[in-house]
Amino acid sequence: MATTIEREAAQRAGRPSPVAPEQPEPAKSGGNKRTVFIIMGVVLLGLVAVGVRRWIYSLSHVSTDNAQVDGHIIPILPKVGGYVVEVRTDENRQVKAGDTLVVLDDRDYKARLAQAEADLAVALAGVSNRARVGQAEAQVAQMQANAEKAHADLERIKPLAEKDIVPKQALDAAEAAARAADAGLAAAQAALLGADARVAAARAARDQAALNLSYTRITAPSEGVVSKKSVEIGQLVQPGQPLMSEVPLSDVWVTANLKETQTANVTPGDPADFTVDAYPGRHVKGHVESLSPATGAKFSLLPPDNATGNFTKVVQRIPVRISEGVVSKKSVEIGQLVQPGQPLMSEVPLSDVWVTANLKETQTANVTPGDPADFTVDAYPGRHVKGHVESLSPATGAKFSLLPPDNATGNFTKVVQRIPVRIRPDAQNDATHPLRPGMSVVVTITTK
Repeated sequence: MATTIEREAAQRAGRPSPVAPEQPEPAKSGGNKRTVFIIMGVVLLGLVAVGVRRWIYSLSHVSTDNAQVDGHIIPILPKVGGYVVEVRTDENRQVKAGDTLVVLDDRDYKARLAQAEADLAVALAGVSNRARVGQAEAQVAQMQANAEKAHADLERIKPLAEKDIVPKQALDAAEAAARAADAGLAAAQAALLGADARVAAARAARDQAALNLSYTRITAPSEGVVSKKSVEIGQLVQPGQPLMSEVPLSDVWVTANLKETQTANVTPGDPADFTVDAYPGRHVKGHVESLSPATGAKFSLLPPDNATGNFTKVVQRIPVRISEGVVSKKSVEIGQLVQPGQPLMSEVPLSDVWVTANLKETQTANVTPGDPADFTVDAYPGRHVKGHVESLSPATGAKFSLLPPDNATGNFTKVVQRIPVRIRPDAQNDATHPLRPGMSVVVTITTK
């Protein structure tokens, strides 16, 4: 366009013209400014509309990126020891319930089973011999008759001995004879029953040997994918030794660690939508299955103790399970070998909760048990809960810490100590707004 305008001007310059052409007036800039303002207004209205839409959305939705997919990790453990002769699976291989994964050398267990079956046959032969059984029954009958006669003789001698008609030695002899007859009867009955007992013991030993033989074939407890395989052919394994793990991908869920301030209106059954980083743009639908009965920090290896040191308030997080069943921190799986006293899971009775207020020592001068208290929970803004002081700790929190301070060593820096004060809510725990161990609260105590 610019080139065309320049060429026409050169042609006009080659022709003489008595009248000079009029210069065009400069265009006004008012129209351009109006257009800019209109565009800016449209953009501003769009931003306001987006902001209002997000605000309305946030009133009924909570979101977090502190979430991960969880599932069962089932350990595969042998119940008996032995040398591995076959490994019938490999890393990341799909298996079905009942599939044989590992085979142990079973020759020793077959020999033990054969010995147990032979012992059982011997015991059964003793019971099936009617001559021996009849002899034992006759012995019992004889001893029964002897016992009855001995007791009858004793009853006849007692009144005679009381009248000194017979000597005292005769009474003692009759009593001894009665006791001996009772003992003989008991022995005969035990001999008769002993055969049945020996058969039962031999049968139990045979069943145990057969069971141990079946344990030499280690099978998959459920359908899943094998992982973390650490067993090879020729390896000597011991009972309870981890050989591999199995992950049933048909039973997975999402654990969303929401802030406590986000859980006020979250209830089981609420619909949920989540995306997975591995599959961009793909949305998965689900629902809230359960909320943890306590914050994640309460189940940590070293739970925080706010009664020691300087206090810094941190928003706690509550694990929320999203899937398609209040037990928490379950660590036991199918096929796992457990020991006495080993933690398997935790149970939190939400019907018995309280608040621990770690007051500064300078604040406890007038605090006494029974004082009314009022507290708010960060998870439920604007909601006040009434309670009362139940008790005060007999010592500061630092005295009960893992490493109590020793002010006789090093340089001394005075720190205001904190004394834990237990506050009991006056009402039962509200099922719609439950108090969960570990939630952050703000406490106000009315002192007398």
